Amino acid sequence: MSEPTYDVAVVGGGVVGLAVLRELSGQGYKCICLEKEAELLSGASGGNSGILCTGFDAPPGSLERSCIRDAMRTNLSFCQDRGVPAYPVGSLVVAYSEAELQVLPRIVQENHDLGDLDVRQLSQEELRVCEPYLTRDALGAVLVPGEILVEPWMLPVAYAVEAMHRNAEIRTGAQLVSSRLVNGLWELQTIQHAAPVVARVVVNAGGLHADHVERA
Repeated sequence: MSEPTYDVAVVGGGVVGLAVLRELSGQGYKCICLEKEAELLSGASGGNSGILCTGFDAPPGSLERSCIRDAMRTNLSFCQDRGVPAYPVGSLVVAYSEAELQVLPRIVQENHDLGDLDVRQLSQEELRVCEPYLTRDALGAVLVPGEILVEPWMLPVAYAVEAMHRNAEIRTGAQLVSSRLVNGLWELQTIQHAAPVVARVVVNAGGLHADHVERA
């Protein structure tokens, strides 16, 4: 078997995989990203809403909430430094029923607990002024000013470009078909190449296909 070529192999060329690729290549690791489609961001990452969330709806004290908060701060700085469009437009959590309306004060409190004290509840009248074309069924909302809209395709593409400038490699059309651990090293067989990719660590960033990557 040949000597290992990569420190890290990232399987999946979506926003998570490319963010991991950028971060680890920036730490000096030799990295490769394997994307099964012909183009990056061909799955959910290429068509998401592009909202940098404040994380108020993640479980309090959870790793998820901590990661969301960190990502919001670092992504905003990343966009500003590199000219990637980012718009601090905020967001609305809209209630369309009496039951949903009763939940709004709790959402406000969850945001305040995070330190986002500018979050507030809007009455139906205030909501009409804010969004005059919203359906008349909307009864009220919570305004979350801190949420940011980014271009959902350009941001991960910027990750990829920066990773490649750090000598990371990206292979598209490289669907993982099998993997095996040999003497502490991973051998990853893809459709694209006859020779396996050899890496010390594999990161599964397959998104909706992560279970297929796990079974490969």
